[in-house]
Amino acid sequence: MGLFSKPKQQVYVPEPTLLLSLTDQADKVFKPNDTVSGHVTITTPSAITPRTIEVSLWGESTTWIRTESTHKNSATNTSSTDYTHYRDNAPLFAVTCKLLPEPYQFVQGQAYTFPFSFRVPEGTGFNRTGCYKDANDSRWTALPHNLPPSFV
Repeated sequence: MGLFSKPKQQVYVPEPTLLLSLTDQADKVFKPNDTVSGHVTITTPSAITPRTIEVSLWGESTTWIRTESTHKNSATNTSSTDYTHYRDNAPLFAVTCKLLPEPYQFVQGQAYTFPFSFRVPEGTGFNRTGCYKDANDSRWTALPHNLPPSFV
């Protein structure tokens, strides 16, 4: 390609439309052992053959803790404050449901609907002892543990 030549025109390939609908209301708060259900609708503007379709539900805990300690020097009548920040994004659970377990030919313009259902697990199932300098520190729980009674 020369300095002033036109770049090759890229071919536009329309993508499928994906709609995920939950059975419950949008403001529902889920608890352990609750069922999250709904359906995924896919409409394709051109024929495609997806190898699989999966839908996943996962939970994550985001924590930010700040501690401070003030040191006073009575000899110079000054003080200083040190801050320590702890930040963590801990995975709580992950559940995946295969909606289309094997390749299937989707026809152009056709809508395909796949129901799904998940059970929110009772506990985390994750062992994160290797993620912390001191896994026994009381500021966090590194071992698998039960989820709280409700979370958003």
